[in-house]
Amino acid sequence: MAGDDVGQAVARRTEVDFVVLKHEVHKSAKRARYVAESAVPVSGKPATRLPKRMEPLQDILGEHQDSVTAQSLLLELTVVAQAYGFTTGLLYAQERRPRQRRPPRLRARPA
Repeated sequence: MAGDDVGQAVARRTEVDFVVLKHEVHKSAKRARYVAESAVPVSGKPATRLPKRMEPLQDILGEHQDSVTAQSLLLELTVVAQAYGFTTGLLYAQERRPRQRRPPRLRARPA
């Protein structure tokens, strides 16, 4: 029984670390995109490639972060307002479910 608790704690910690890491990647992609966009007037058309490639990554990771934030808020609301627990539980489950519409796969592009 105690071993199960430890395993669950480790799994939860790993999930939390992965969520934080995804958010850091999202912020880095956003910064890289903005820096590249600022280089377009000087560098011309070649500088437009990076922002175009970063946009789908930003969109996917941004949607993930929005969902993580919504899940956290819904859990807080469930604790605060027990009367609405069923409704917030349904909304939480909706955010946890994999998206019906899968985002496009990100693939490495040749250099």
